[in-house]
Amino acid sequence: MGSISERQGPQVVVAGGGPVGLFAALTLARKGVSVVVLDKADGVDTSPRGMAFQPCAIAEMIESGIYEDDVKKQCISDAVISWWRARTDESIGTDADPKHLATISTRDILEKNPENALAGLNIGQDVLSHILLKHLATYPHAAVHWGHEVVGIKQQNTDNGGVEVTYKVVDGSSSSSSTTQTISTQWVIAADGGRSTVRKLLDVPFEGFSWTREQFVASNVYYPFEKYGFTTRNFVIDGVNWAIIAKIRDDDLWRIAFGADPDQSDEEIKAHLQDHYRYLFPGPATGWKLERLNKYRPHQRCVTSMKVGRVMFAGDAAHLNNPIGGLGLTTGILDVGPLGRALAAVIQKGAPTALLDKWARARRDTWWQATNRQSIEFKRIAQQGGYGNDPRGVWDKGQISEEQENMLEHFQNATPEAKAKDEALYQALKDPKKQAAARARVWKLALPADWMAEFEDEDVVRWRQSFRPVVDN
Repeated sequence: MGSISERQGPQVVVAGGGPVGLFAALTLARKGVSVVVLDKADGVDTSPRGMAFQPCAIAEMIESGIYEDDVKKQCISDAVISWWRARTDESIGTDADPKHLATISTRDILEKNPENALAGLNIGQDVLSHILLKHLATYPHAAVHWGHEVVGIKQQNTDNGGVEVTYKVVDGSSSSSSTTQTISTQWVIAADGGRSTVRKLLDVPFEGFSWTREQFVASNVYYPFEKYGFTTRNFVIDGVNWAIIAKIRDDDLWRIAFGADPDQSDEEIKAHLQDHYRYLFPGPATGWKLERLNKYRPHQRCVTSMKVGRVMFAGDAAHLNNPIGGLGLTTGILDVGPLGRALAAVIQKGAPTALLDKWARARRDTWWQATNRQSIEFKRIAQQGGYGNDPRGVWDKGQISEEQENMLEHFQNATPEAKAKDEALYQALKDPKKQAAARARVWKLALPADWMAEFEDEDVVRWRQSFRPVVDN
């Protein structure tokens, strides 16, 4: 998309070329803001990563113009979520079906009122990134540069100045042939992932905790799950043999995410896949084919501020939560859609920079009060935290290290009494109204449709509000 030398002085530099950074760039480009994306990788990351999006994120995709002609055609609609009990040693190898616990379906609501109740969707973040790149390529004032690693941030004047971004260009695979250059910009969006270089350069604290007693494994597997009754997204409940199983494509490629011992290598995990899958599969655990696998450590962390001078943090650079429930990428998209519109209003309409401070406070508060709490509760339910078999001590309050003491407040629901609570939830979800209300609650992750209404057209705000479901509790 052109070289930086041809586009000196973009109004915004985005650090990070993942789906969150690219979504931010597209939102800005659509508003006429010049933007450059810098990423140290040599292209889109194709490893198994995020792929589940909640309905509130789809509303942002519709507003960005990527949904109807691209995302909709390449995604798996996620209108039905099911909960199952993992197989036991006694049921493995028999014709006994996994025990169905609950379902959340929005199919009927969608048929009655498709504009006000969106289903979720499954799409690989690499597929989404390629869609975003396709749309960005249509804007001459937008550029994406791979192999450009941000190595320095200097804010000249946080009130009315700009930012100097130093980046390293690597020629091929040899770091010895790299060159360092500087570009000036008015604003920076840091969307450079959980190990954010920008966050470290600005020494921004990353509060919260890590789940040190386990690691998560994301495996892409070919297997006909629907043939045996699984829906597009499934929670398999168990203290040890839990999993999230979601459909990626119509060719029977599925994501199976599960937990593993924290020190297991890729090779060790692959060698024991059959040991995991036999508890998870609804049919015989044979004939499956592994496409690829990725492992990572889960965290619950957030920056102390999502705006530092003229630098805004978004996505994993701003916050990390365990991925059970599909809240990670969803929250990142919910960060940058409003941020792009607010930043465009500041740059082009003279809106006060206080609008960006308002965004930063609201998104951080929303993460702590909604995303973080919901993702931990989803994890607790999936792993039967507090009453299930827990040989790794993931939910053991008595063994939390001093460094992890701030975990304790998030373990309040992980008690033996939670078993009755969870069983009551499964019973309640037999009611279609309860199912609809449960799906509608994810809209708490999003900012209100009118949060910056004074700087937007009234019709746009009303149109955005039309996507918000109205569901009886």
